[in-house]
Amino acid sequence: MANLPLFLFTLLGGMAAGTYLAETCLERKHGDANPWLVPAVALALVAVGAVAATFHVGNIARAFTLHVNLGAGMTQEVLLAAVFGVLVLVDLVLCAAKKQSPFALRVCGAVAAVLLMLSMGHAYTTVLGNPVWAQPVATILSFFAGSLLSGLLLFSLLRCRAMDSNAAKAYLSVAAVLLVVGLAVQASVFATYSANVALLVAGLVASIAGTACAFAAPKRTGAALPAAAFALALVGVGMARWAFYAASVL
Repeated sequence: MANLPLFLFTLLGGMAAGTYLAETCLERKHGDANPWLVPAVALALVAVGAVAATFHVGNIARAFTLHVNLGAGMTQEVLLAAVFGVLVLVDLVLCAAKKQSPFALRVCGAVAAVLLMLSMGHAYTTVLGNPVWAQPVATILSFFAGSLLSGLLLFSLLRCRAMDSNAAKAYLSVAAVLLVVGLAVQASVFATYSANVALLVAGLVASIAGTACAFAAPKRTGAALPAAAFALALVGVGMARWAFYAASVL
């Protein structure tokens, strides 16, 4: 369970970034009903993930007394999480006060989201003592795609929005394909180093099932199918991510 804090940070923080990115890419402005909803959920998720990450070093107090190495992958992802969190907080405040926020601000938040998702995978490619982790293509792609898919389907659930437009279908297709490729490459790495691949495969199957539910949802579907799609994707990405941490030899 030593890697549980990191698991929560990358799962929740990555999903927060993916959710915010999805809304920015698919909606020119926040929804007219509850425009603050997506920023609020994204901020809550990244905050919980960041707090969880501090326990990786033993406790919160110790996390703030450690020497800061800006070249370290974990430092970079935490700093990016902080930048993303601040931008989303500003967005949330503006939405609460003015019902909307400038699109330029949301684009900045989306860029920070992409960098955060990429940094979460990159941080592990520098851990040379664990050959299962130090695989740039497999690790970065699987982390990024998992956050992309889970975030998109959480956005769909929050807005009760079916993946009915061409843009949404293209976004969902790209996220699903990237995840399949990423986890397939990661599975080959697991096999090379005799790591247990069963949970990784189960995660891939659940993620594909979630994608199928999202595609099957009609235009006016309510929350049932989006909820099922998100739940399956969350379980799938979670299982695949836990399989990654379970392959640790540290």
